[in-house]
Amino acid sequence: MEDCRQNLEKEVSLMKIGIMTYHFCSNYGAVLQAYALKRFLEARGHHVEMVDYRPPNDSGALGHNLRLLLQEGYIRLMNRYSSFRLNGKFADFRRTNLSLSSMHYNSLEELKRACPEYDAYICGSDQIWNPHGQQFHEPYFLTFVPEGRRKFSYAASFGTPVLEERFRAPLQKYLQGFSGISVRENSGVDLVRDFAGKHSIQVIDPTLLHDDYSELYKNKHYPANYLLVYRLQQSAPLTRNLTRLIRHVALELNLPVYSISPQRFRFFLETGKTVYPTPAEWCGWIANASFVITNSFHGSVFSILNRRPFLSFPRVARDGQNDRITDLLHDFSLDDRYILPEEIDSFRIDTLAAYQENLIRERLSAQRHKAAEYLQNQLEMDVK
Repeated sequence: MEDCRQNLEKEVSLMKIGIMTYHFCSNYGAVLQAYALKRFLEARGHHVEMVDYRPPNDSGALGHNLRLLLQEGYIRLMNRYSSFRLNGKFADFRRTNLSLSSMHYNSLEELKRACPEYDAYICGSDQIWNPHGQQFHEPYFLTFVPEGRRKFSYAASFGTPVLEERFRAPLQKYLQGFSGISVRENSGVDLVRDFAGKHSIQVIDPTLLHDDYSELYKNKHYPANYLLVYRLQQSAPLTRNLTRLIRHVALELNLPVYSISPQRFRFFLETGKTVYPTPAEWCGWIANASFVITNSFHGSVFSILNRRPFLSFPRVARDGQNDRITDLLHDFSLDDRYILPEEIDSFRIDTLAAYQENLIRERLSAQRHKAAEYLQNQLEMDVK
């Protein structure tokens, strides 16, 4: 009887949890995946904070050399201006919805010197393990956490299906002491196994854990009918083709176009009317759209969650770099929503298959169960 009581107490014990992720970016997917994981854990009674770590080079500050800024040209200058319009809105969302740690950190040394106190530390999601061709960013492997503390990843992403050999030793070193490793893409499972010799599992992006985002935008107002474009920065050839697709669909559906982009540096002129929503309003723009066109993983995620008609377009031309979008679409039997540049001229809206509602519900339920089980096991596991 005593053992049963102890097991029950263990199952319902609440924890103070710290999340290490890209919460500071003026990027809708980044802040909303942080919000979703926080909400998921809070719904189970835990107290959750974002470790307020911000690398110095990601502060989003305006360059000091005005002459160089002006030399960038009108489009870049206006894009810098638009980023400032967005930064304040993202900062307000973080303050209101993300429960930032009381201390602010700018370096690994600061994290080690004044390590925030939590019962469990989680790194993820988003591309926190992307070396960007240079090196891993060590704090996102929780190396500042004292030995013996509970730490694990949730849906961490490398942002690439391949790594150079020089990343083998750092990855092996940084993943020591993890009680569990989960990654967002199937390719990440292969990288963890092949480079670090460790077991990991693939789990869904945190934004798919949370079902109803209307809590964020229920008092907002949107146009009656519109085509929403949410696109991230890409190469000039892909940008031209994406613009061609937007015009093709807008003409076929006879819809006005509203365009959103969080990029600080944009090398294209927006198609349609540009809007600058808060992260909360962004959810509503997708939920209320008549049609969505996006080259973003999270743009595709929120289109699926809201069952919006949509098309996904490649963001980069390199093989394997669009896997997270194509894998997502394949998981929900929505492969026909992915359109390539050479398919634009012959594309027709009425060729898109309808959502298979039962299939989507079943697969989403199964993936959520897998993720919840992983998180529960990690939080209940004895730390040695």
